Parts: sequence; structure tokens; C-alpha cells
Amino acid sequence: MPYKTNTLIDQYICYTYPFDIFYHIDDIKKQIVKRKINGIIHYVQNFCHRQIYDRLIRKYIDIPVLTLDCDRPGQLSGSMRTRIEAFVEMLKNIRC
Repeated sequence: MPYKTNTLIDQYICYTYPFDIFYHIDDIKKQIVKRKINGIIHYVQNFCHRQIYDRLIRKYIDIPVLTLDCDRPGQLSGSMRTRIEAFVEMLKNIRC
């Protein structure tokens, strides 16, 4: 673990979440410009307290965002695949 703390829980929290959401939003904005990104797919897990960050990302990121809300890693369902395909088509139409 990179940080010395009093408990294993504190070590986990420091290691897993060392940056707040606004740090990530600033980084995302830089990458949007650098990579010329037209849209973002934001994966969030059901029941995760970090899911609230989706609202902040949508508020501060000025390009289309598709949020995929899943309960566990695994294969995409047909409806998820359709949502991604529709999002990609929408992005293609915006660029034209």
C-alpha cells in the first residue's frame, strides 16, 4: 500500500480513491481535447455510492454521455448492445 495508515480500511480507502471526482472531471476534459473525443460511455455499478458522480459528469462534461448501469461485470445484454450501437450512430450523425 502506498500510504501508511492506522487501519487496513484506511489504507484501502486511500489507495482506492485517492482523487475526488473533480480531479477526474478535469482529467476527462483534458483527454476530450487531446484525443478529440465525441462522446463518453460511463460505466457505473448498481448500488455503488460512486454512481452519484454520473450527475456531476453530465453537468461538467460538454459532450454526450451514455451511462451504462450494470450490476456486475460480464457479457453485454442485447439491450445494452443496442443502446451502445444507437449512441455510436448518434455520434456519427452529430459529426456530419
